[in-house]
Amino acid sequence: MDTLVQDLRYAIRHLRKSPGFTFTAVFCLMLSMGGTTAIFSVVNGVLLRPLPFTNPNELVAVFESNPARGIDRFSASPPNFFDWREQNHVFSGMSAFVPNPVAMTGRGEPMRLKAVTATPDLFPVLGVSPMLGRTFAPEEGERGRDHVAVLSHALWQQRFGEDRKVIGQTIQLDSENYEIVGVMPGDFQFPISGADLWIPLSFGANVATQRGAHYLGVVARRKSDVTLAQANAELKRIHAGLAAAYPDKNKGWTAFADDYRGVLVGNVRPALLILLGSVVLVLLIACANLANLLLARSGAREREIAIRTAVGAAPWRLIRQLLTESLLLSSLGALAGLLLAYWAVAAILAHGPQDIPRIHSVHIDTRVLAFTGVVAIITGVIFGLMPALRGSRPDLTRSLKSGLQTVGDPGGKWLRSSLIACELAISLALLTGAGLLLRSFANLLSVDPGFSPSKLLTFNLNLPEAGYPDGDRTAAFSQALLERLKSLPGVHKVGLSSIQPFSGDDFSSSFDVKGVPAAPPGEEQSAQLRVVSRDYFSTMQIPVLRGRPFQDADHRGSPQVLLLSRSAERKFFPNGDALGKEMSFGARMGYDKLRGEVIGIVGDVHDFGLDLEPPPDAYLLADQSGISLFSVMIRTDGDPASLASAVQDQVHAIDKGLPVTNVSTMETVLVESLAERRFYMLLLAMFAITALLLAAVGVYGVMSFLVGRRTQEIGIRLALGGKHGQLMAMVLRQAAVIVSLGLGIGIVIALATSRVLAGLLFGVKPTDPLIFGVVVLMLGMVAMLAVYLPARRVLEVDPMVSLRYE
Repeated sequence: MDTLVQDLRYAIRHLRKSPGFTFTAVFCLMLSMGGTTAIFSVVNGVLLRPLPFTNPNELVAVFESNPARGIDRFSASPPNFFDWREQNHVFSGMSAFVPNPVAMTGRGEPMRLKAVTATPDLFPVLGVSPMLGRTFAPEEGERGRDHVAVLSHALWQQRFGEDRKVIGQTIQLDSENYEIVGVMPGDFQFPISGADLWIPLSFGANVATQRGAHYLGVVARRKSDVTLAQANAELKRIHAGLAAAYPDKNKGWTAFADDYRGVLVGNVRPALLILLGSVVLVLLIACANLANLLLARSGAREREIAIRTAVGAAPWRLIRQLLTESLLLSSLGALAGLLLAYWAVAAILAHGPQDIPRIHSVHIDTRVLAFTGVVAIITGVIFGLMPALRGSRPDLTRSLKSGLQTVGDPGGKWLRSSLIACELAISLALLTGAGLLLRSFANLLSVDPGFSPSKLLTFNLNLPEAGYPDGDRTAAFSQALLERLKSLPGVHKVGLSSIQPFSGDDFSSSFDVKGVPAAPPGEEQSAQLRVVSRDYFSTMQIPVLRGRPFQDADHRGSPQVLLLSRSAERKFFPNGDALGKEMSFGARMGYDKLRGEVIGIVGDVHDFGLDLEPPPDAYLLADQSGISLFSVMIRTDGDPASLASAVQDQVHAIDKGLPVTNVSTMETVLVESLAERRFYMLLLAMFAITALLLAAVGVYGVMSFLVGRRTQEIGIRLALGGKHGQLMAMVLRQAAVIVSLGLGIGIVIALATSRVLAGLLFGVKPTDPLIFGVVVLMLGMVAMLAVYLPARRVLEVDPMVSLRYE
């Protein structure tokens, strides 16, 4: 311990004598270790931290699939769910759920809540208990006894002021009374982030006929001695029997289970792991950078170490001293990096995409602190070991004699050159990845969404069944709302739609075409159903390509009509003969059949995102079909956001109990649909720029030191008649060899690693030659500039001063 304290004190004194070197080292480590800690915090919270359920590894999500139709995973139908639950021998419990927004009234301003309707056994299957009260009783899954609610912790805090006497109170959801029976803990989120409350899922008497209505999410708990493979074998056995018993709806379909955590975070896992790998590469650049600086700096300490060796210091003693210095540097960098990571995590939570699963569980905990500590130790050893090994065995004869100072032996020069090449290679790989994502994002922004989002305001409404029990009531409300909104100053057009573009809502239905034989069971085609108002297409500026749009003559009681998107016509009527065909859509979630004659073809809309192909859409007229959950689109002459308050006033003038939600411009909705891609692109770009700066600083620092150590040599060359241009060319030529080697290795690494980004790219190949060319040119210029600046500074020194150097 005495010698350790002695080494530590000496290291502190030595670092204090070199404030520039110490600051550069700590700053580089702060950037790299802070970024590593921040991204690991996200990976830890989203991917690694256990789910807040009992034995979460036993939880699985259950899906239906139809390989012949290319459907990998699909929601379940109620009758199939009941059969799975009753016939299986591998699950200790199975529950179904459906996200379902509701309007809460009677407690201040109307509020639209993210409700989840679930079978009463949901909470026992998950293995969670309420913070207050109780969860659902088995009998509360029956119609008439299902008007109870369990609140989320956030809703309890925000709307009920953390009142512990809330149990037993009544709230109004969609104009119906519900009794509050429980409050969940703060860390409970299921199945969506930000769920406000849970209510029992009950089924009507006709549920047995809904075997083709796929809308249930299913979660199950495997028995402790059952593997995932055994669970899947059981599900396939059960569903094979259902396909034989009900071929009209189940033929071609099967069922399977997947790990629930994997399902929850599966979409973001690759991107987060890519970011973690990228920031680790930045850390490696920092290690190489500092190792190179320490190697170059060891030349200045060569005589000091030689003297200590001459008076009896053992090599292991010198190695320990030098490692103590590097570990001290890495510890300082880790502490500074933690402060940076706290800020970075807070920024990610505040400004990052909120739809990343479990993003709100991200924070710096003991696991993250332990990770940072281990990284600090490994980093200190990595960038300190090579200089320590080389510096602990000096050439006493060369080091102790006076005269010309050198910068080390040829082996040391080779090692420094290799480290510079590695820095440039890793930087090129990161810059190439960032460039690919940047071009991909630019390609997305250039995609035509199918409508004009400028000067368009949108908001959502949900008409409760209790207040609007039939189509006449909903039609009357819609008509009154349209007339009021059209009368607002600056409003040009108003349209309604059952589903807002980019909302992610999926409402597909199979269909039959009159006069065309029905498809065999399991091979039915389906289209996305959209119920819209008469002026929806002119409001959104969606072009009518053929036929006609909805007109005033199309109303409730007149022959039913519909419009198809261009994608729907190409897919279902490849001969272009869709006009005049009569289509009948199947029931879904208990809705009556919807039908109509195709009267027109309209342009495609990227309903599910700019990076996805437009789905086949079928548009039904709201006056003929009825609509209770819809988005309102308002095209204005000026700033649409300025109408937000007036729009809410007009809605409440008709029904003051209706909550107006998601008031936003359509341009904002479009931007938010790209939030996750923009988040990954910006982070990778930040890491790439950091890597570029670290590499440039490393090249500049090492070359500045090495060229500076050649000041006397350069002075002699100048005194003997050497030209500045010749000497500059000599230095640049030697550096160009190292830079070219690094860029060559970097191209090979980038070609190998860029394929990992393939799933995040849009409209650009992982081997895009333009991106590679620009990155190589830019990095090469930066590296040569980092060599040129210190070389020019030394060459401008007077030869007489150069000869007196050292």
